[in-house]
Amino acid sequence: YQRRVREGMRYIARGCPLLSSLKLDKLTKMKDESLYFFTKYCPHLKILSLRYASSLTDDAFLYIAQNLPYLQQLSVEGNHNITGSSIKMIGRGCPDLAQLYIIDCVHMCDMGLKGFSSSRGLRVVNLGDCIRISDAGVRNIVDGPAGPYLRELNLTNCLRVGDTTLFRIAQRCQSLAYVRFCYSEFVTDAGVELLGNMQALRCLDLSGCGVGDAGLASLGNNPNFRNICLSECNQITDVGIQKMCSRLLLLETLDISYCVNVTDYATKFLAFSCRELVRLNIAGCTQLTDTSVSYISGGCHYLSHFNMSNIVNMTDKH
Repeated sequence: YQRRVREGMRYIARGCPLLSSLKLDKLTKMKDESLYFFTKYCPHLKILSLRYASSLTDDAFLYIAQNLPYLQQLSVEGNHNITGSSIKMIGRGCPDLAQLYIIDCVHMCDMGLKGFSSSRGLRVVNLGDCIRISDAGVRNIVDGPAGPYLRELNLTNCLRVGDTTLFRIAQRCQSLAYVRFCYSEFVTDAGVELLGNMQALRCLDLSGCGVGDAGLASLGNNPNFRNICLSECNQITDVGIQKMCSRLLLLETLDISYCVNVTDYATKFLAFSCRELVRLNIAGCTQLTDTSVSYISGGCHYLSHFNMSNIVNMTDKH
């Protein structure tokens, strides 16, 4: 079977030398040699996706680094074989790389990001679920020549990333529009307060972080926010919601699900300040009652998606 697969890949690669985009997702039995054929015979590849090609090892990514100098987008997800050493080589061998997605690769570490310290073209970086990444690793990208031009950064479940990274982002990444720091206990008000001064920032996800009312109040300094997710931020109270929403009049999406300290008092200010809301998630806010629904229905006339699941005090009164 493996020999037939290998030969098939070789024939495809040799017959299509002008390939610029290649998806090899969910080919869980594909070996390094099969990918080698594409890197050898298709040197003009610009987009390569290897999501859940879980049998590939460091050798496969060394082939990419050595043979694909024009690569602009690389997507890798769910690979538990590759290490930082091969990703480091990609940073050095693919100077045109603009979009990097390394997701749920448990052996990916700070060393892998050193190869991108001199990358100039990076605009999108997604390191979600790479749990060994820390502030030191992210700094290679943020402090590099690509830092001021970075547009999207996803550090979901990068548990070792904290306020140190937020400080550097606030200083260096003034073009950043989309950022996620979900489920890092080291992201606190001290770091979040700086994000409110980043006027290019449109979308922010702080789900499960240690942010509280002081951090929320500072987010109100950026009236350009369109999408904010604060799910499972248990330190948030009505005071923080009030201070944030009173200045975010153009907010379109807000998620405060499972913020258990939020009450009807918060939804009152939310509903009558953020009248442009299109999506609202208040699921699991156990202190909310029917009064909140009255406030929201009275103020948020543009809602198209509304989640109020698991609110135990809600009735059919309204």
